[in-house]
Amino acid sequence: MLPAWHQTMYFNDVERQALQIAEEMTDIRRVSVTPTAVNASPFSGAAQLESRDCRLPVAQEAALRWLATTTNTLNRLAIGSRYVVRP
Repeated sequence: MLPAWHQTMYFNDVERQALQIAEEMTDIRRVSVTPTAVNASPFSGAAQLESRDCRLPVAQEAALRWLATTTNTLNRLAIGSRYVVRP
């Protein structure tokens, strides 16, 4: 992921939320599994940025989460199988 996206002003609010969602879905070190977290909806605002005035529609947020999940799965399969990407 783009590790410095938090510090730049190159991304608009929608792009920043998409990056936040992708980061949440791929960085499992920051996930806590507690009874409260298990019962919480992933669409309850976890990806909402503090400085944003608007929020993505639930369908768009769900699509971004599925896209991040699929991409992450394919990347992990490629790494685990030692797939060589040719230029």
